[in-house]
Amino acid sequence: MPPRAAGRPTPKVRVWLEVDGSYVMGLGLLEILESIEREGSLQGAARRLGVSYSWLLGKLRRAEGRLGFRLVEARKGGREHGGASLTWEGRRLMRAYRRLRREIEDEAVRRWERITANFSSRSQRT
Repeated sequence: MPPRAAGRPTPKVRVWLEVDGSYVMGLGLLEILESIEREGSLQGAARRLGVSYSWLLGKLRRAEGRLGFRLVEARKGGREHGGASLTWEGRRLMRAYRRLRREIEDEAVRRWERITANFSSRSQRT
């Protein structure tokens, strides 16, 4: 049986940010920040992501400690009046990370297409 025709491979990249060699942000923290923005609370974000409140809070606090600024500000007030929102710095970091990731992925695809422009789906060795 001949091999099945395969689609063209495309590159994928993983991008994360570090401070002094320590992880600060990647897709996981991006999802946390997006969920907080969407849900308006840490508890809602934790529920949406299927993680515990304390796990989510720990991730946030570690990132904030390494970055040296707050990503989220919580409002006291309980279930009815409390909540959380991203700080200006948190929104700015989220947007910058998304942009960096998108630009790196786009560049990887451009370079891959240039590098593999002469590739053929058939072997050149006959």
